[in-house]
Amino acid sequence: MCFKHSTLTQNYCSPTFLSYSFPVYPMYDLVDRDLGARIGRLKTAHGTITTPTVLPVINPNRITVKPSEMEKLGAQALITNSYIIWKDKREEAIAQGVHNLIDFHGPIMTDSGAYQLLVYGGIDVLNQEIIDFQSQIGVDIGVILDHPTASTEKNDVQEAVHDTITAAKEASLPGNVLWSGPVQGTGFPALQKKCAQEMAELPFSVHPIGSIVPRMISYDFSTVIKAIINAKKYLPPERPVHAFGAGHPMFFALLAAAGADLFDSAAYALYAKEGRYMTTSGTVMLKDLKELPCSCPVCASHKPEELDEQLLALHNLHVTFQEIRTIRQAIRDKTLFELLEERCRAHPKLVPAMKALVSEKKYFDTVDWFPKKRVLELSNFTKQRPDVRKAIAKARPIKAGKVKLPLYGETPVTILDCYPFYQTEYQEDGPSLGRTPKGEQKVRAASAYWVGVDIFPKDITISRSRKTGRIRAVYDKEKNLLATFRASDFYMILHDAARTLHKKTKEHRVLLSDPEAAKLAKEGKTVFAKFVTKADPAITPGQQVLVTDEKDSLLCSGTAKMNAREMLSFKRGPAIETKWKNS
Repeated sequence: MCFKHSTLTQNYCSPTFLSYSFPVYPMYDLVDRDLGARIGRLKTAHGTITTPTVLPVINPNRITVKPSEMEKLGAQALITNSYIIWKDKREEAIAQGVHNLIDFHGPIMTDSGAYQLLVYGGIDVLNQEIIDFQSQIGVDIGVILDHPTASTEKNDVQEAVHDTITAAKEASLPGNVLWSGPVQGTGFPALQKKCAQEMAELPFSVHPIGSIVPRMISYDFSTVIKAIINAKKYLPPERPVHAFGAGHPMFFALLAAAGADLFDSAAYALYAKEGRYMTTSGTVMLKDLKELPCSCPVCASHKPEELDEQLLALHNLHVTFQEIRTIRQAIRDKTLFELLEERCRAHPKLVPAMKALVSEKKYFDTVDWFPKKRVLELSNFTKQRPDVRKAIAKARPIKAGKVKLPLYGETPVTILDCYPFYQTEYQEDGPSLGRTPKGEQKVRAASAYWVGVDIFPKDITISRSRKTGRIRAVYDKEKNLLATFRASDFYMILHDAARTLHKKTKEHRVLLSDPEAAKLAKEGKTVFAKFVTKADPAITPGQQVLVTDEKDSLLCSGTAKMNAREMLSFKRGPAIETKWKNS
């Protein structure tokens, strides 16, 4: 496979823009998001995988649950071991293909034998040999033969990083497979950064985070979270990240929030073999249960003593996929942080992992959606939510009378209707806020809160809802619509006032160089990421942005679906949902 190396370049000009490029292999579409978690669609030869999801591990020599039954349980894709197949069923796999061999016709990912290398210290297959074999048997997602390590010694990890980078650069990657480039260096941020940067320059579609299984076995969950976030900072955002051997579903929500799109796990089968009954908060020994605390089809129709290894594995899979569905719905509802606060109490070692997650303030400030629907004060972690911190920072410059709020401190009364102040529910009764200021003072403060400046002229007219009396829109003296306000959170949507924002600041800008793309934007069409040439580096998902052409002529405004880095890296999917066109 031929590919072109690209370099990271930054161009800061007036207006200020972030501009850079990675080699792009556009197979992943971004659909929705919350924190670092993403609902996306990864296209493969045998179907589309909706992320985040888990790939159950299939041992081709010991199948506990038939792969043909997995889809009924929610499995979109499976992962199996190409090295085991190469050792034991090579000719059969080449003749039939891996999908027929294991009787599953959705997407199949294969490991390269690196796990055996980790456990046994060596394997009798070469990197290119196992790469070509994966291509021959028709896998959808393949993995190069990297060098994982269970060691926490820097020299050993450095060797693993060096060997993995070398294997990646020397590999010839057949074009019929989505190839995975593992990122080694877990526990050593500088080494992992080097590995991620090198992998970013190579033609991979997926990036597994390597050597995290030994950390999870020792309950070092916080190091795993740090490793995922650290790698995400240097990998192209349009490539999904895979958490190798993620294990128990009680950890899935934290992994997803950190930015892992795919997980694989053999826990459902390994636990069943040991007689361990899985729940979202841990595992218990089946022999200790008098009743089954679950309503899945297995538990609803059996007693504890009736569960054999296969039935127990089926129950464990039901719990696994239930958690995946719970996480995806939380992402859609923008309530993932609340789910994290619940899940991190399942095991004492998850609390340090949660602390590691919220400590990555700069990372979440760039990827998290703002505003959301609500804030629930559930734990001491609530005050460290990215949206809570962002609200405090946005409120700080606004001059007005203030009221002291739990979580937020001294807050201007003029913006209390703006998310997240009135949208927060506290453990104890909050202060009595009374009535917030109405009219002009309120909309000007809201403008300063949402876009940093007052975008309204001296003479304005405010319209209100007939039913609720809430402010809905602002007009100028010629009756031109300047902005509208959403009833639920007083979120300001730009209309003609976008022109004023364009004149008052050089921020909030997204530039389109392509004349046809600029024409479509001016007609009010959705702005797609592949046409974005430059973007204000401060742009984050959910905010109102201005779209301009190369002459800085205003084309339209709308809601950012991506941050600046993503707009410049993704080559497919919507970057901005247009709300107003400059006609």
